[in-house]
Amino acid sequence: MSGDLGDAVFDLDGVLTTKDTFTALLAVRLRQAPWLILPALPGVVAWAVSRHDVRGNARAARAIAAIALRGVPEARYAVLAERLGARLAGDRGWVRAELVERMRSLRASGRRVVVATATERRLAAAFLAGIGAEHDLLIASELRWDGVDGAFALHRRGDAKRDALLAAGVDLGAATFFTDSFDDHATAALAGELVLVHPSDRALRSYGASGLAFTVHPPR
Repeated sequence: MSGDLGDAVFDLDGVLTTKDTFTALLAVRLRQAPWLILPALPGVVAWAVSRHDVRGNARAARAIAAIALRGVPEARYAVLAERLGARLAGDRGWVRAELVERMRSLRASGRRVVVATATERRLAAAFLAGIGAEHDLLIASELRWDGVDGAFALHRRGDAKRDALLAAGVDLGAATFFTDSFDDHATAALAGELVLVHPSDRALRSYGASGLAFTVHPPR
């Protein structure tokens, strides 16, 4: 598959970034409200021990978020997300500059660029704006509010990311998909071209065992 005209679909965390943006936001929030650390601990433990179980890990992440975002009105969250996204974008240690440049190059060549991420929409948008990563479509997680308490409404991870891309009209069979994680296997399995970006050894083994064809960036 040449990928000349298909969409270029980029994961955010681990592909355009070196670390997880929403985890960074939750850490900031727990530092602001340390009395929430103890209630969040069971979720943190569940998250840590389920790293390679997409559904279990996602469930634990949602539980942590629901605790960390207690007492945070939506307007206050928006400020936090926008400021943190901009700050991370200005930190060279957070940005995979070569992938940002690849993204720009593909868009300049006429490819439609899609960013598909499990992180929250406003945080993702602020980070992308901060690094100057112009794109045509952003698929991201959404939060909801019950008074002053925030929680996930739509968590675009695993199958949910694939489903959101398809619902948005992305032709994955003609797309090039850039990811670092086997969490994205559901999307990768439909992609016309798969590029693994700085994958962990485990992710590389898992994709190798899956039978999917892929290339690795940087080459190993």
